Amino acid sequence: MMNDTPQEIPWSEFRESLLGYASTPVTRREQIIFRGQHRSSLNLTTTLDRAFSFKGDIRLRDETSSRLLNEFVREAMMVTNARLPEGIPLELLARHHGLPSSLMDWTTSPYIAAYFALEQADTTGPAAVWWLDRANNDIAKLLERGRIEFYDSPTDLLFNRRAIHQRGVFVKAQFDTQYQPMESELGEAIGKFILRTDDRDKALADLDEMTINSTTLFDDFSAAARTAVARIRDNAGVRP
Repeated sequence: MMNDTPQEIPWSEFRESLLGYASTPVTRREQIIFRGQHRSSLNLTTTLDRAFSFKGDIRLRDETSSRLLNEFVREAMMVTNARLPEGIPLELLARHHGLPSSLMDWTTSPYIAAYFALEQADTTGPAAVWWLDRANNDIAKLLERGRIEFYDSPTDLLFNRRAIHQRGVFVKAQFDTQYQPMESELGEAIGKFILRTDDRDKALADLDEMTINSTTLFDDFSAAARTAVARIRDNAGVRP
């Protein structure tokens, strides 16, 4: 999808670069997933590996992940009477509510990824939208070796409204991504757009017109407040 050495591009060029992608059959587009990050210099590291230092010890990593999930269930029982899902749906739900996890959030929409890249970005440096081609042979090899797993079926996303709104796809890394960033494993299957941030407000206003904003992606009152602030900031240059 991109050159080997990406350059910083403005929002208008990012949108133009997606015209060819949009014209491909939906079955092909579904093979490509995206992830937005507010700084282009950041590696692809899971929240679990950012929160703890495993130094490549996979056994300790797995044990910690299991203990975190058990504690989440214990605490969640104090705030809801609803029956919680089990297995991967439970882990996805916990991940979307902030629990450190070996699951990494991606989306099938480049525009949703761009929102996540730019919403938290500032003008001190560029943001990034990563793309990952699940049809690439390098991915097939990693799947065979059990290095990564993909989760995006309706059963996987059970009880996870946020993931549904965000057209979520989750990539589970079975290795320490702090010790070995995910992109180093993915070979030619991965690349990124580097987005300039000096036109960030224009880009977010454009995305808002597509109904891609905090309200639609997070579906709660706090998200509605964030959307309101973003619109006022965009109105005649007012800064809150």
